[in-house]
Parts: sequence; C-alpha cells; structure tokens
Amino acid sequence: MKTLIIFIAVFSVVNCVDVANYLQQFGYFNPFSFDQSNLKDAINSYQITFGLPSTGVLDDATKTLMETPRCGVTDHVRRNAFVDKAWSKKSLTYYFHNYSPDLTKSQIRRITARSFQYWSDVSGLTFSEQSGSGDIVIAFGSKTHSDGRRQCGYPFDGASGTLAHAFFPPDGRLHFDEDEPYTDKSSTGINLMWVATHEIGHILGLEHDTDNNNAVMYPYYRAYNPDGMNLHSNDIFRIQKLYGSNSGVVPTAPPPPPKTLPPIPPKTQPPIPPKTQPPTGCKDLQPGSCRLNWFRVCDTDVNVQKQCKKTCNLC
Repeated sequence: MKTLIIFIAVFSVVNCVDVANYLQQFGYFNPFSFDQSNLKDAINSYQITFGLPSTGVLDDATKTLMETPRCGVTDHVRRNAFVDKAWSKKSLTYYFHNYSPDLTKSQIRRITARSFQYWSDVSGLTFSEQSGSGDIVIAFGSKTHSDGRRQCGYPFDGASGTLAHAFFPPDGRLHFDEDEPYTDKSSTGINLMWVATHEIGHILGLEHDTDNNNAVMYPYYRAYNPDGMNLHSNDIFRIQKLYGSNSGVVPTAPPPPPKTLPPIPPKTQPPIPPKTQPPTGCKDLQPGSCRLNWFRVCDTDVNVQKQCKKTCNLC
C-alpha cells in the first residue's frame, strides 16, 4: 500500500513555458495555427471557458485552477457545442488488464461496477465484467504505460497532474495514473469512484462539461463527499440523448446553452491539398507536439499537416 498523500499543485512554479504546454495539451493553444497561436488569447479563452475573469494574463485564480488535478482528456472548447458520440450497441463488457496496489482487487472491482451503474441507472445501457477480453479494458500504469492492447501514446505526468484518461467510442481504453494514491471513502488521496465514473463517461462518448462545475463530466477533480456522489442533470440529459432513458428516469433540467467564445477570425491559409497527393517525407517534424491531440485537426489545419505527416497518416 502506497503512503497516502494530499494532492499538491501540478506546478511549483508556473511559467510561460508551463502555461503554453498546459494550454496546448488541453486544446486552447496551437502555435502552428493562425487563429490559435497567441498565448494571451489562449489564456483568455481558457478563462472564459471556466467562468474566470477574462484578463488574458495568468492571475491567481487562473493559476489555482490550472494547478488542480484533472482528467487528461482535452477540452473541445472551440466547437462551441457538445459533439458526443455513442457506441453502436447498448450492452457493453469490460475487463481489467491489471490492478492498483492502493486497494484490494475486490475494492477496485466493486468501485468500478458502481461507477458503471451510475450511467446504467439512468440510461438504456447495461454492463458486465468479463475475464481477459471485452469492449472496454481498464488498466493502471505510470508515465509510459500499456493496457495489454498496445502502448498508450499519452504518458502520465506523475502525482497530482492528470489523474486518468479514456478514449471515445469505439476505442474502449481506460487508463488510471498509478502514481496517484487511490482511496475509497476517504478524504485523503484521490477518490477512485469519482475518477472512474468520470472516465467511463468518456468511454461512453461524453466530452467534458465546462459549464457545470458540479457535473461528473467537469474536467477538474472533485474530492470525496461523505454524503455521496450523483450525476448532474446535464450528465443525465447527455447520456440519455445518446442511449435513451431507463424506465421512468428523465433529466431534471435541460443542459445550459454553451458559452459564447470570442469569434474566430476566418482562416487565410491556402486550401488543404487532398490526402491522395504524394507527401514529401514520412516523419513528424514536431514528434513530441504531434502527440498532443494535433491529429484531431489533421483534416482542417494545413500547418499541422506539414508538421505531423506521420501522425496525420499522410505517408
């Protein structure tokens, strides 16, 4: 059993390089994009997204939020709307690649089953655990890690940074950072129930909810509450929109309208050449950066295409 610690700040000193990397990792800053390459604008967009004063500078409130442990999945804030994606079926299976030494296997299995139940209780979904194979694989690992299917391309960053990450349907991979001190029903350490329920939301196709800080799909960690944990009405609304409702269960309120971000100026770059055009060279010019979700804009950003030929599958 690892020694339990109270989580600490992600950065002991937050400087411009840290901020740029942080905002780039979570979808607010792209130094190779004409309309997302200004760091001040990126900070401003981040502040607007989370309801902070939009100063465009790294003030105390902004730094405090950035130093809060969170999910490693990017925030798709520039879409200005949820783009949730469902599985093609409603009966899903899951299995464990390995376990954390922080808790017993029976504890982890019980917590995970309860985390799935939060979603099945309000939707048309059903879940069952299997041994050795299934739709969803659950793994614990630190830094560079694997889930038995393949090595993950998104290494963890140590304790109190990103807690876990998961991949959208139909990928089915859920990874917990083993450097975190996972706990059960304790005010110390990292509450595994909250993290698991949040990441399962991603596995089922839900993006982050940056409007409701009480939602399970809010990206920043919420500590253990002895009074229990419940899905927010917006979590329920969105999962039912994808998979239908369970008998008699309906959202208590519709989701709020998305935040209005500053208008995005029209792009002036030349048209993107078709993928059938032979590429010149088969490598990433920025291999480290290309892994930070740039592949999501391979089809729309000519600069990313130039920098990330291999990642964008243009070779």
